[in-house]
Amino acid sequence: MRTALGVVGALLAWFAVAFVAPAVVALAAGEPSWPFLVTGLAVAVTGLALKRLTGRRPPLDIREGFLVVVAVWLLVPAFGEVGPFGSYAPLGHLSKAILTALMFLGRIEIVPLAVLLRRSYWRA
Repeated sequence: MRTALGVVGALLAWFAVAFVAPAVVALAAGEPSWPFLVTGLAVAVTGLALKRLTGRRPPLDIREGFLVVVAVWLLVPAFGEVGPFGSYAPLGHLSKAILTALMFLGRIEIVPLAVLLRRSYWRA
């Protein structure tokens, strides 16, 4: 688990660098850039703290690799709630359901499922 937390910390520290570009664009547009900088700083501090707490790490095994992916999927959107980025939280349940259905319809992986559900496929 220490190894996975160290990798998540390193990833968060690198993700913090991504907040510089929107801050520069905001400055160029004459808008305040402090929300991007504060969020980037929070991400960097969290990542560096995780990295520092774990120390030297042995290589990842497969279970810790899955843990890293899940932790990154949970932590990165959590920082989106803190900063200037939007989320789907203000939307109602029906809106979220429609967006989810449209996301599935927009994926190319839906085609084999649609073929399998057709009656003519099973008759041939």
